[in-house]
Amino acid sequence: MDASSQKRIAAGIMKCGVSRVRITQSEEVEEALTREDIRGLIQKGMIWSVQKKGTSKFKSKKKLEQKKVFRLAGGRMVPKDRKNPNSYKVRRAKVGGYRDYFDDEQLAQIEALFESTMTPVFGYLKTAGIAG
Repeated sequence: MDASSQKRIAAGIMKCGVSRVRITQSEEVEEALTREDIRGLIQKGMIWSVQKKGTSKFKSKKKLEQKKVFRLAGGRMVPKDRKNPNSYKVRRAKVGGYRDYFDDEQLAQIEALFESTMTPVFGYLKTAGIAG
């Protein structure tokens, strides 16, 4: 079965590349010739697209840092101890990961400073619903 024309039409409908389109083999798919037929098969789940795979910036920067690509940027970009994962500039890709390095008192001071200096217009504060 050659479903290349169905894949091409489906890729145009789903706005993805042809290589990401997957088709269940059946006679119904072979008989689909128009865009409407392909749309119906997509709604039935007989044609779908797979998730695009990509390399995250965190992973690529961590690899670059381990390869010593940033050595020409000066000492500030080179880890002091290559065996210690905390000495790398790119750490764990965890939102709010800085909280793991401070105790509760220090976190309270940081949050108080943050709340006093940031404007609520951007929605970063806990009281973002209150305009001030």
